[in-house]
Amino acid sequence: MDQSIDLNIELIERCKHGDIKAQFSLYIRYPSAMYNIAIRFLNNKMDTEDVLQESFPSPAAFIPKSL
Repeated sequence: MDQSIDLNIELIERCKHGDIKAQFSLYIRYPSAMYNIAIRFLNNKMDTEDVLQESFPSPAAFIPKSL
């Protein structure tokens, strides 16, 4: 199997178990695709942006608190 497919499967499995780093990795890899899917379902730009913001962790969640 293609390495990128293997990585995606691994990331999805980690997401299923609540791994926010995996969620963030998927978001970074596929922001346009996720937006396009959400806009098709919701048919509203503001709702789509809200759903994406609520569905994925903030990049600030990955900044160590002990900097």
